[in-house]
Amino acid sequence: MADFTSAIKINPNLAQAYYNRGNVRYGLGDKQGAIADYNSALKINPNLAQAYYNRGIVRSELGDKQGAIADFNTAIKINPKLWAAINNIGLIKYEQGDVEAAIKQWQEAVSIDNKAVEPLLALAVALHTKGEKQQAITQAKQALAIDKQYADLAFLKKNLWGDRLLADTKKLLATSEMQEFLAQKN
Repeated sequence: MADFTSAIKINPNLAQAYYNRGNVRYGLGDKQGAIADYNSALKINPNLAQAYYNRGIVRSELGDKQGAIADFNTAIKINPKLWAAINNIGLIKYEQGDVEAAIKQWQEAVSIDNKAVEPLLALAVALHTKGEKQQAITQAKQALAIDKQYADLAFLKKNLWGDRLLADTKKLLATSEMQEFLAQKN
């Protein structure tokens, strides 16, 4: 933190220093400070996709879902391959009850990176909820074969998964097929 503050004092037009200090502040739990630093970085460099993305995460955590979606969309305009921003819009849409919009977001994220575990699993959960059980289980197994930590609901909660999606994930993971698969993975 001190190094980034010193860098800013030396060069107050160094967007990367504000961005990095914002990341440190976020890591320390200073969400308002993180937003202020991301704002400063974006004033200097309005094409810093990652600053919009990170500010979107903070806004989402603070309950500003529309602000978060706006930031994620701006990040995507700058970097159309930023599947994590597309994924996070899906997470918000799902919590808002717009399952179809969430599914479209996750499908788009997976089309960019078919090994992206988070949108693969989220899509599986949405399909399971819609009654497409076998496709959901196949997709969930595919996701968790890549990274098993996504079967941990506490881990998902840290990654912006809301109560609705977590409850539906718990139902999918509780199926006998998923329980058997997870037991084999241990």
